[in-house]
Amino acid sequence: MGHQVPAASGTSTNAGPPGPCELWAGDLVITEVMANPVGADEGNEWFEIYNARSDPSDLGGLTLGLARADGSGEKTHVVPEPKTLAPGEYFVFAGVLPELAPAWVSHAYGSSLGQLNNSTGGQLA
Repeated sequence: MGHQVPAASGTSTNAGPPGPCELWAGDLVITEVMANPVGADEGNEWFEIYNARSDPSDLGGLTLGLARADGSGEKTHVVPEPKTLAPGEYFVFAGVLPELAPAWVSHAYGSSLGQLNNSTGGQLA
């Protein structure tokens, strides 16, 4: 992708509107999070994003980040291949191995982000 904009600040260092492969805060919105499923968490945690842009978004190169509530212990995962998300569409990321992912999972990130925190909060970006 182009540049990353910290979700907390909502500001960008670039002047002008984003280009076709750049994202601004609010372009992709986390809409649902399953951090504590019934039973084992491993392979059953997921989160969904929504493309709020009026243009398609290429998610190839997008960096996902997961950290504790205080920002420590951050782990990241980069979406390795192009994946187009049309305007108004949803996309599901899941902490499951790609070969074990159910059909409704758009991208399986395996264990690269670790497990979502069940009790003390955290940051997901």
